[in-house]
Amino acid sequence: MILINVLRGSAAMLAGLVVMSLAKGTARHRVLGRVYVAAMAVMPSSSLAIQEFWDGPSVFHVVTVATTIVLLAAVVAARLRRPQDGWRIRHLRLAQLSYLMLVLTFVAQFFDRLPLPSAALNAIVFLQVPMILGFALIVRSERRYMKRRWPERRLDSGPLRGNPAEAADRPA
Repeated sequence: MILINVLRGSAAMLAGLVVMSLAKGTARHRVLGRVYVAAMAVMPSSSLAIQEFWDGPSVFHVVTVATTIVLLAAVVAARLRRPQDGWRIRHLRLAQLSYLMLVLTFVAQFFDRLPLPSAALNAIVFLQVPMILGFALIVRSERRYMKRRWPERRLDSGPLRGNPAEAADRPA
């Protein structure tokens, strides 16, 4: 089970990295997005089956369930394409969040075994710093995407930063 989880996680991390760097909406983006989702779909079952390291369920099992929910929400947003203009940004945010959760779980699992002077230092160095950087990259990516998609719209103004269709109905 551990080997399956590691292989699928590695495939998901690689596919996710490539998907995040590709132009959005292209055929290649969709195909590799499906590879990412397929690799991530196997991970919950193998992750939940792995309990020998912690003598029962651990925080990683909770993160597995949360990551699965976030990924499913990203897929549903892309499949339903509703609301008309808001689904893209929702899909982008959720897909990137699922990837960040995958990377953070990997980092936490891998580096949790290092003999650092304290557990607090371990948590700060290997969880909080990557999480803050990941959220900053998600916000940056969203802003860059919004600028390319709606160059006339200012991102720091308006009541509905994520939904330009609704903002277009309101006076400037």
